[in-house]
This record gives sequence, C-alpha cells and structure tokens, in this order.
Amino acid sequence: MISWKDFVTVLKKQRAFTLVCSVVIAFAFIGLCLTLVSCQGQQKIIDRSSFLDLKFGLVDSLYNSSRYSELYDACHDVLSDSSIYADPQKRTNLLFKLGKSCYYTGRLKEAKEHYQKALVLSDSLKDLKGSSEILKSLGATCGQLKDYEPALEYSHRCLKLSRKLKNRKLEGVVAINLGRIYSDINEYNKSSRYLKMSLAIFRELNDHLRQINVLMGLAKVESERGNYKLDLEYLAEALNIALRDSLKMDEADILTDMGLCYSSLNNTNKEYDCLNRALSIYQKLNNAQGEIRVLSALVNSYISVGKYNDALQTAKVSLLKIREYGDRNWECRLLLDMGNIHFYLSDFTEAIECFTQCRELCEKLDADEMSARALGNLSTVYTYLNDYEKAEKLILESLRIRREINDQQGIGSALSKLSSIYTQMKKYDKALEYSEESLRFREVSGDQHGACETLWAMADIYNELGDGIKAEESYEQALLLSQKLRDPLRESWATYLIGKLHLSKGDYNEAMKYARMSLKSSKACDFPDDMRKYVLMLEGDCYMKQGNYTEAVQSFTQAVSLLENVRSRIKFESHKRNYVEFVTGLFENIVLSLVELKRNEEAFDYVERGKARAFLDLLSGSVAVEETDIDWTQSTDQENSTENEYDLVSIAVGEPLKLHQAQQYLDKSASLLEYYLTESELLLWIISRDDFKLCRMKLSSDTLIALVNEFAQSLAMLTNQNKLLMELYDRLAGSEIDSLSAENLIIVPHGVLHYLPFQAVMNHNGQYLCELKTISYLPSSSVLQYLKGEEKQEKRNLLALANPQSEDSSLHSLEFAELTCQKMKNIYDSEVLLRDDATETNFIKKAPQYNLLHLACHTKLDGSSPLRSSLLLMPDSINDGRLEVREIFSLKLTADLAILSSCESGLGKLSDGDDLVGLSRAFMSAGVPSIIASLWQVEDESTAFLMSSFYEHLKNNRKADALKLAQQETMMKYKHPFYWSSFIMIGYWN
Repeated sequence: MISWKDFVTVLKKQRAFTLVCSVVIAFAFIGLCLTLVSCQGQQKIIDRSSFLDLKFGLVDSLYNSSRYSELYDACHDVLSDSSIYADPQKRTNLLFKLGKSCYYTGRLKEAKEHYQKALVLSDSLKDLKGSSEILKSLGATCGQLKDYEPALEYSHRCLKLSRKLKNRKLEGVVAINLGRIYSDINEYNKSSRYLKMSLAIFRELNDHLRQINVLMGLAKVESERGNYKLDLEYLAEALNIALRDSLKMDEADILTDMGLCYSSLNNTNKEYDCLNRALSIYQKLNNAQGEIRVLSALVNSYISVGKYNDALQTAKVSLLKIREYGDRNWECRLLLDMGNIHFYLSDFTEAIECFTQCRELCEKLDADEMSARALGNLSTVYTYLNDYEKAEKLILESLRIRREINDQQGIGSALSKLSSIYTQMKKYDKALEYSEESLRFREVSGDQHGACETLWAMADIYNELGDGIKAEESYEQALLLSQKLRDPLRESWATYLIGKLHLSKGDYNEAMKYARMSLKSSKACDFPDDMRKYVLMLEGDCYMKQGNYTEAVQSFTQAVSLLENVRSRIKFESHKRNYVEFVTGLFENIVLSLVELKRNEEAFDYVERGKARAFLDLLSGSVAVEETDIDWTQSTDQENSTENEYDLVSIAVGEPLKLHQAQQYLDKSASLLEYYLTESELLLWIISRDDFKLCRMKLSSDTLIALVNEFAQSLAMLTNQNKLLMELYDRLAGSEIDSLSAENLIIVPHGVLHYLPFQAVMNHNGQYLCELKTISYLPSSSVLQYLKGEEKQEKRNLLALANPQSEDSSLHSLEFAELTCQKMKNIYDSEVLLRDDATETNFIKKAPQYNLLHLACHTKLDGSSPLRSSLLLMPDSINDGRLEVREIFSLKLTADLAILSSCESGLGKLSDGDDLVGLSRAFMSAGVPSIIASLWQVEDESTAFLMSSFYEHLKNNRKADALKLAQQETMMKYKHPFYWSSFIMIGYWN
C-alpha cells in the first residue's frame, strides 16, 4: 500500500497538491463564514471588522484555488464595503486579485483597468514587491490585448524592478513575457534573446517546469520564422524534460505543439500521431482545456488539407467541450473556424450564422482582432452572394478595426477582400490599388496563403483591364505559391483561373488542360461544390466552343446539379436569388447545347429549371423570404441576429415541370408560349396539350432590349407606334402565332419581355393581339401546378380599398378610382373602404374573408430591395401604411382574384436569373391564383373606365376574357396603348 508521504510526492509531481489544499481551505473558510454569519445573527459574537477579515480570507482561498468566476464576485463584494478605502494595502491586494479574476475569465480590458488602479496604490505605498507583481500582470494583459507599446513599457519596468529586488524567478518570468511580446510584433531576434536569457535563469534555478515553458516559447519563435527543424529541436528538449519528470500535462502540451510543427512540414502522419497522443493524455487527466486545444488543432489541420467534412465533425465535438468548459475566447475562435468550414462547403447560411455568433461574442469579450476577422469573413460570404453593398460595409469596418489594433496580417487580408469587392463592382482602379497594398502587407507579415489569394485577385483585375500578360503572370505566381504550400484548394482554384484566362483568349485546348488540372487537384480535398461548379462550367465552355455539344451537356449537367445542391442549402430567398444571378450563363449554355443536339424537350426542361426555381421556393414555403437588415458593424441581440422568417404558403416543396407535365395542365383552347432570350438568339417553345414546337430566331438580347426601350419611350410621348408594334410582332414569331387555332395564349416571358404588354403588339392587318386572342401571363410554366383548379362557384364578394390619402404631395388623388369602387357596390356584395378607411390594418384583417380583392392606390417600387416594394395605404397606430412585398408573402389569402389598380404593380426587380420579384408574385405566393396588375404608371380616368368595364364583363365571363373585353372597350375611347394595355392578367386565366 502507498504511504501518505509517497502519495503527497505524487500529488506534487502532478501539480495537484496546491490545488487540493486550496480547495480544502476554501471550503473551510466558506463553512466558517456561514457559521459565524449565523452566530452573528443569533448571538452577535463578531464585529464588522472580523466579518470583513473573513471575507478577505474567502477571497484568498478562492484566489489560491483558481476559482476565478467566484473570485470576481467575492472581490466586488469586499470592495463595496466603504471601510476598505481606509486600508490602501488591502485595497491594492483586492484590485490585483480582481484583475486576475478578470484576466482568467476573458475580461481583459477590465483586468487592465483594475491592475492599473492597483499599481497606482502600490507605487504610492512604495511597495516594490507588490508593484513588480502588478507590472508583470499588466505587461501580460496588454500583450493579450495586442496593446504592445504599454505591454513593453510595463514589462521592462518589471524587469528592472526584479533585478533591483534580486528576484531571479521574477526576472526569468518577465523575460518570458518580453519574449512573447516581441514575437507577436515579429521582432524575433529580440524575442529569442529574452527567451534565452530566461532559459539560463531557470536552468540556474533548476526550475524544470519553466525551462519547458521557455523552450516552447523558443520553438514558437522559430516556427514563426519558418525554421521548423530548430522548432522541433527545442520541443524535443522540452519533451525529454517532461518525460523524465513524468510531467504528463507538459508532455501533452509539447506533443500538441509538435503536431502543429509537423503540420507546417506537411508531415501528416507524424502530425496526427502527436495530436492523438496529446488528446489521449488530456482525456486521461480530464483536462478539458487541453482537449479543446488539440481538437482545434485537428480542425485546422483538416481544413489545411481540404478535409472539410472531417473538420466539421471535429469542430462540433470541440464546440460541445468548449461550451461545457465555459471558455468564451476558445468559442470565438472555433465559431470562426466553423464559419470557414461551412463557407468552404458552400453552406452560406450556416457560415453567416457562425460568423454572426462569433461577432456577438467578440463584442462581449472586447476581442477586437477576432471581431475584425468575423466581419471580414462575413464580407466574403456576402461577396459570394453578390450583395456587394453589404460586403463593402462589413469589410470597411473590419479594416478600421485592423488598423486600430495595428494587425498587419489582418490589414492585408481586409485590403484583399475589399479589392475583390471592387472588382465585382467593376471599380478596377480602386481594386488594383487595394490589391497592391494588400500584397505588400501580406509579404511583410509572411502570410503566404493570403498572398496567394491576393495574387489571383490582382490577376482578375489585370484580365478585366485587358492586360493579359500581367494577368497570366499573377495567376502563375499564385499557382506556384499554392503548390509550394501544398494547398490543394488554392492550387485547384489557381489552375481554374488560368484556364478561364485561356478561354477568354480563344485558346480552348490550353483552357481545357487547366480545367482538367483543376479537377485533378480538387480530388485531393473536399473541394467545395460552389468552386467545382465553376471548373465544370469552364470544361463545358471549352467543349461548347469546339462544337462538342454532347460532352458540353455532360459537364454543364454536373455543374447544374452542384448549383442546385448549394442553392438548396441557402435559407433566405434574397440570398438564393443573388446566388443564381451570378451563373445564369450556365443555364443558357446548357439550353443552347441541347438545342444544337435537337434535344428540344430537354432544353425546355432546363429553361424551366433556370426560371422557376426561385419562384417555386416561395410558393412552396421552403425558404425564408428575407434576412433582417442588421447593422453588422454594431453588436446585435442574439435572439434576433440572423433572420426574419415569414410563414409562407404551406404547400409541398415544388419542382419545375417538365414539358410533358406542363402539357397536362393545358386544355384544347390554350397554347403556351415560353420565350427564352440568349445573348444571340430568341427561343420560343409553342406548346399545346398534344404537341410542341421550338422556334429559333436570330435576335440578340441587345436588339430586343433596344426595341422594348423604344416602345416605352413611345408610351411616354404618346406617339404613333404601329410600325414598331408590327416589328415586335414579327420578332416575337408573329407568323407562328397567326397559325395557332387556340383562343387562349398563356405567355411566359423572359428577361426584358417581362416589361412588354403582348396584347399591344400588332399584326400586319393592323390588329392588336388582344383583339385576336385572350392573353394571360405566368412567371414560369411550372406555376401551372399551383394554379389549375375548379372555378369558384360561390357568390362573389369583394373588398375594395381606394384613394388612401398620402402626405406625399407628389402623389395625386385617385378620385376616379374612388368613383369606380363606389359603383362596385351595385355589382357585387362589396365592402368599400375609401380614403382614411383604406388602411393597411383593415386590409390585413379583412382580406382573407373575400374572394375578390381590389386595391386602387399608389405603389412604391424599391429596385435595390424589391421585397420592400409596397402598396401605399393609410397608416394607423398598428401599421405604417406600407403594405410591403415581404409582408404580403406572409398572408394567407383565399381570394380568387386580386386587382392591383395601381402604378407599376406588376413590375419588380428583374434579375439576371429572370426572377421578377414584385407585388403580383407576392399575392400569388399568398394563395391568390389570378392577379391583374399594371406594367407602368397608369392614368386615373382611363383606368377607372377600364376597371368599370372589367367588373361588368366579369359577371358573365372568365377573368382573362373580361379583361380582354374591357381593353377592347377602352381602346374605343382611349386609342393609344398607353391608356389600355398596361394591365395584364397573371396566373390562372379562367
């Protein structure tokens, strides 16, 4: 059996004896305090001074047992006693211990303040020993805060004082601190000198523990210099001491650092061996902090070799440990890593959430450097989502913090990100200026991975500026650097960019070579779906340019699958829309390749996949409409930090319809005309229930845009436009339309055609199309699956809101619209709310009870944020009167038809992805199958006439027919198309 003496010896070796004794003392004091407090309440046996002494005793016990959270409260409790001010020595002692409690619980700025107050008191008492301890702590704290100038000042004062006191131990400890500070500011020669001075002192004192500490510090310096062999030599010497003295904790710490060193040497086997040995020791010692450090090292190791899935799983385990342990600084660092992993895996929403949580936690901890990193990483995500305004705001705030704390490497990173944003915004001169500055900072700070990114960013700029030689040089430098670093992710991306450059020069063989090199490099890591998609697009482009359409389709098909996989993981509609906008060329190329192969039905299917996906997400309720506007440069409330979700229409998740499926929703009286505009030609699928035909017209997108703009100008000037309308008829395959026997035309526009009223185009007999056919519109053919149904048979009841009075003097009163709504009372069972009664609150409350909705009001469109476009109703104490698109999405309506008798109610932001987000789309998503809306600012009197006619005809006709008859009637009185062709039927036409 082990003797008590041997047991004590073992405890000392494990550095646990002091801890155990301190805990015992702490509990003894707590028990004594409770006993005396009880006695005081009952028998008045102690006085105030004695009670304060007991509190001091508790503080000492908690300090000695390293129970810093409890120590923080205990110190504040004693300091709140006014009598403590009479004893400056005790107050100094308390402030020092309070600083310690703050330091070890992550409150670094608060720790600094308490230490500084303690130092003033200690200096006034001429307590050299006390001042030396405070100076040591102040130096270390300022170093942690990266406040290096005062850190050096305090540490040098302490070093001088330790020599005056002839305190060799303190001298050695301060020399360690100085070594660390000089290492942080990249003054490695000074760092090494002070660490070697410290090592000599602790060898003299035969202090093995601190020898290990110094050797690990020296190893870190050599690691920063890139001298990894010398780094390993120092660590090996430290490991020998730890093994000889059975210092298991130090052994684990050293093995962790050795693992990191082997990682830098790309020796993965030895790296994982060291880290796993360290992890095993920490687990046996039940040392959570050590486990966390190793797990974090493994996370970064997996990231560096592109094993992002392994990194994510390890990070999740580490996060549980960290939160259990309660180390918020480690949590910040891990949230940054997890955000990066999600970003590399193209999980953009999850990346935003991780970076946001990190940012909020950094605010609480005053962790400026990590806060700046979180802001910078958020900026990168928003850059990928094409939200450049938000990205710019975030990175400028990050850059401000980086400069404030003089973080050289961070400044280089922020400048590079800012350069990329300006490149996307086509501000090339600014982009080049910032990238050149970034490269200088990254070279000085030794950030080679970052330099690689900056080089290819510079190459992108040179390419856009037409300097192909400099672009290729920069790409090649980036490739060589990524290969030197054995970084498969950056190597793959660099080869892709070089291939893209060759494609732009028409050198398709070289472009294909680099595309294949990129795909080969990507197999060495968990290459992000988002990036692999671009490489496959490059490969497909090469095949397409060479006329190999079969191979092109295969590459493009894989790229589309990756695109949709990434897109399905994005939570917010606005992010999804922005993401798809960036790669619209992918759908165009696969459609054109399939058409060249005469695979016209498949081509239609991809047209629908490109058009329909975003709108179907909204209809299916599978996506949150919009992210809340958050000021990312300020701290945020975690409960409301990332999203503002709306309860959308509850329908099963929709899929785009294939051509044969769309045919099933058509009756014999209808033909569907689906247009698709590419850079060089206009495609038109004419689809009936039993047949389909593809028409190809040589018409560039620029030409068609010019024609539609000319039409818009003629509307504004009320000029004769018959010749233009006939040309548009011909350009839009009018001869094919002439041959159709179907009475109903269902038009699915694309691109600029969303802004053209087809009812106003004219054949060569001088007849408008709406005189020949009944016309309705759909955002995509796939919406048919949500709109087809039985016509509602119940008696129509109508809710009308008209002429709400606006404080905006630029908005005229809609008096004719008001008269029209009054007439409706004679036609339908109606509730008509005019002027002050036409409130947003009344609409939201009453609309679900009616099957006809009529809103005659002004509209405010927001091109930069289409989900904030609105119908302008009356405000009240509950709502602001702006019925926004995003609010309409959240409604659940049962109406059969909504008439938006307002200016430009049919329009919205037309994105490259053909996702027209507007008021009409919002009502459709809210459950209304048919919407009548306007394409431009309408005239009040003619609109009132048209609407009165429409409601009269609606009594005995289908909705689309009623609109057609109303337009024919209106053109008899108001001949110019400006007056009658603005309103279109969107959705179900019956």
